Amino acid sequence: MEVHGYKTPQNDCSRRIREGLLLSEKICLMLILSACSTGYYIVHTSTWQRVYKKITIPHPVQEYSPSAVEEWYQSNYTTSRGSESTRPQEGNFANTKWIQEMEHSQRWRKNVTDQVCLKHRIFQQSVDAFLSFRGNRGTLFANDQHKVIFSKIHKVASNNFTKLWKTLGGLKHLYKESRDLCVGRIERYYKVIFVRHPLSRILSAYRDKFERHNYETFRKIAEGIKRRQRVKFPKAAKNTSSLAFEEFIHYLVNANKNRENSHWNLISSSARVCELRYHFIGKLESLDNDLQYLLHKLRSNASLTILRAYQGYNGEVETLRHYYGNISRPLLRRLYQAYKMDFDMFGYDMTILGSKIWPTH
Repeated sequence: MEVHGYKTPQNDCSRRIREGLLLSEKICLMLILSACSTGYYIVHTSTWQRVYKKITIPHPVQEYSPSAVEEWYQSNYTTSRGSESTRPQEGNFANTKWIQEMEHSQRWRKNVTDQVCLKHRIFQQSVDAFLSFRGNRGTLFANDQHKVIFSKIHKVASNNFTKLWKTLGGLKHLYKESRDLCVGRIERYYKVIFVRHPLSRILSAYRDKFERHNYETFRKIAEGIKRRQRVKFPKAAKNTSSLAFEEFIHYLVNANKNRENSHWNLISSSARVCELRYHFIGKLESLDNDLQYLLHKLRSNASLTILRAYQGYNGEVETLRHYYGNISRPLLRRLYQAYKMDFDMFGYDMTILGSKIWPTH
């Protein structure tokens, strides 16, 4: 395989390329495509040149930073909700600037994801390897009408998305399907995932399961957390019967097994993002644009009012700062480290909390 690299900062790219040459050609190609956050690469292989002939990455980031990439994209190509001048009217998608912006967004997000997977040495699996463990299919649902695999993530508008997909022909849980029926879908279907800021998702899970509702399962979890935490941190509970948010955060950072619940686990691992490599990565914070673009890709005219509750969603900044403002900085740092894979992979950071809670210097 012949590789030419241009405008490569430092020697990191060439080093990673040399390391990649020791792997199989397919994995090596993935390494090269994800090796650097800046520069131009022309990759020629006998097998792959029709697929990846030229990849252009225009952002001059000298040191990899997922949040910097996303911030640069948002400031240079589009706002989180788009603008009336660039967003197309319903049904009028042909050759618009908005389409180009959305394609740029998807390229950036997938490039960031690839870099994080490379950093952690987690590579795309063959279909046989992926299906060898049934648990890999836990979040995956298939829509046969549009040939889509959708990764359903709790606390990322999952119930609203279920309603949407129902209007688009329904969903079949691949976990319940036979292995033979999954092979063709994994190989050929368009793979879609929507994600959410880790801090927002954690808070949403806490408020839904421990503040607003009294589900038996989560009531037992809360009682177990309180028994353990109030011995160590009696002031956190302030003598209340309900589970304090600080207690919940302590619970999340104290052990990996405490983060296994599907309502607050790491999306990057539970959805097998590196192993599966999704074609489309949407964000709840830019749902208006992302969902409309996805429906365009699927050539669907489904109504967006199904997800009306999340249209215009901006991450609930004030609510986040209200809850996390009472959490100590050392504990916040531990929480960040516990969910760092999701922060990095999807281009999020802690600055959403503001400098008073999370100083940037």
